[in-house]
Amino acid sequence: MGFETTIVISIFFISALVLGTHSYAVMSTSNDIVTDAEDVKYNMQYQKLNSAIEIDSMILDNTSSTLNLNITNNGNIVLDSDEMSILLDGRVISHTYTPNTVKWYPGETKIFSVTDDSGDTYKRVKVVTDIGIIAYGTGHPDISAS
Repeated sequence: MGFETTIVISIFFISALVLGTHSYAVMSTSNDIVTDAEDVKYNMQYQKLNSAIEIDSMILDNTSSTLNLNITNNGNIVLDSDEMSILLDGRVISHTYTPNTVKWYPGETKIFSVTDDSGDTYKRVKVVTDIGIIAYGTGHPDISAS
């Protein structure tokens, strides 16, 4: 009876070691995932707090139905011009921009051009960056002389 008790205690001890080792590995991996997620969260918060854009003017060219938006990056973060979304009167529309550089540095003003064939004189424009920063402009755009 003493030998069987020793074997049972040995099995319990080995089981506890295996279970403890596995639990430690799972907890360590879980902690790494949470730490990485917190880093991403803080990076996103930093970018949002240090980013700002502003619609300086809207100019409509009636001959080509092109609405030009002068937008300035007022923040401290370099933005990506390709990742912008522009909504005109509630519709997402495609756009082009000049200068034609992907990186949009702080203090730089770009001209975003969109085609507007709606014929409405009152415009509602919303510009959204890839990190969720929004600029909103409403009103009657200036008419270009071309």
